[in-house]
Amino acid sequence: MRTSGFLILLVLSVGLHPPSTRGAGQGEEAVAMSLAESLDLALLQNLGLRVRRYDMGIARQGVEESRAAFVPEFSASASANESRSAAAASELEGSAQPTSEARRFGAEVRQRLSAGTRLQAGVNMRRSATDSTFATLNPAHEAAAEGSITQPLLRGGGRLVNRADILRGEIAIRRTEQTLRAATMDLLADVERTYWRARIARWRLQIHEASLAAAQALLEETQELRRQGLQTDIDVLQAEVGVAQRRETLIVDRQEIQDADDQLDFLVGNRTRPGTVWILDEIPEVNGTPPDPVQSLRTAFRRQPEYLMQREMLAERQLAGEIAARQHRPSLDASARGSYSGRDDNRGDAWDGVRQRDGYGWQVDVSFSMPWGLRDSGARLAQARMQLDQAQWDFIRIEEEMAVQIRSAARAVQAGQAREEATRLVREAAERQLELEQSRFEAGLLTVRQVLEVQNDVEQARLRELEARRDTLAAIIRLARLEGSIMERHGLRWNVLEEETLSMADGNS
Repeated sequence: MRTSGFLILLVLSVGLHPPSTRGAGQGEEAVAMSLAESLDLALLQNLGLRVRRYDMGIARQGVEESRAAFVPEFSASASANESRSAAAASELEGSAQPTSEARRFGAEVRQRLSAGTRLQAGVNMRRSATDSTFATLNPAHEAAAEGSITQPLLRGGGRLVNRADILRGEIAIRRTEQTLRAATMDLLADVERTYWRARIARWRLQIHEASLAAAQALLEETQELRRQGLQTDIDVLQAEVGVAQRRETLIVDRQEIQDADDQLDFLVGNRTRPGTVWILDEIPEVNGTPPDPVQSLRTAFRRQPEYLMQREMLAERQLAGEIAARQHRPSLDASARGSYSGRDDNRGDAWDGVRQRDGYGWQVDVSFSMPWGLRDSGARLAQARMQLDQAQWDFIRIEEEMAVQIRSAARAVQAGQAREEATRLVREAAERQLELEQSRFEAGLLTVRQVLEVQNDVEQARLRELEARRDTLAAIIRLARLEGSIMERHGLRWNVLEEETLSMADGNS
């Protein structure tokens, strides 16, 4: 009787103080991985984050495409033709079968300015020859240099309207950056939650394994007492049920560990060694200064990506409203065109004629148009204003929703810290009670069953303390994610991650 009692007390001590790590099974590799290492691996290898990083490069190239509209454009053309008539229409053609040929080459540069101005300058040379005896120059070379300028004065004019695509693209870059930050923070939160889920699952398994060992010892003790006639078959049956129930709990615990490890492998990008048995950190203490909801909300206004994205959405709506107001005008365009030309029997003299302004021409145009009532632009302006009002009210709603969520998360952290303190006191009281009962058990004043009932109380107290710590950790992670401070929580800096992202976006990954 006393030997069995010592065995049970040994099992109880294991249940009270579970080891910090769990060994790998046969053929399995046990690898130590801290929380910091798992976060670093996830940032480096997670496929979802890697995919999102390309969005930054795509957005940047979109802005470059918009800026390209203001880059000078060069074009050149050349042509050649020859013709012969079946017969002369009159003697004035100077040939029985008039024949002519021509060669032309031209080049020009066009550019659009940010104010909407369109510039164009070009040169061209034409050479023509004919068999007509009346041609004064044969061959004849004609050279010309010309330029034009067109400026919208109302609709379509001004830097804001013409740079609208660039401004939208810059907003898109900032929104993409915030989207990437949000994805990064979500990944960090998911990894940390999964990491502690896996660690807590191991701890729960250790507690339940100790409980199973105690139940098996109780069963053996009860069977021995039945052989001595001190227990009945019903007592043995109850002990067997207790063992079966605890074995069922272990099945659930092992499944939870495998699920958590599999999810952790996925998040950290462990594709080469799936199924690795991780040796994880101890669960940290979460007691500390309760969070200040007011300070947390101020931090969220500075750092939360979703809030900053909404601000960019509001800026985009404001830009759209300003552009719609500028475009709610009639069209009034002014243009001017001028040219100098030269003509001679050789190319060099023709170009000398251009420089000496032998021939010239100019033209000035002003055009005005206005759709009746400006109904199209008026509808777009009204729509833009309504969308701006909608975005402003939505922005206010998000601010209020953020305040509610942060206050709730702060209260959850405070409640979790209080729960952990309360469950710790209950667990310590249960452990002291077990110590008192151990001496009574050695004196033969308690049965094994009564001792195990006290051990069950200790284990339930430990599980409740574990659950309180789990819930507090989850609340802390949620609050840090709502604040947008989860990177700082783990000593990470966004500028370093951003450099890696831009390097990947530029094709250097």
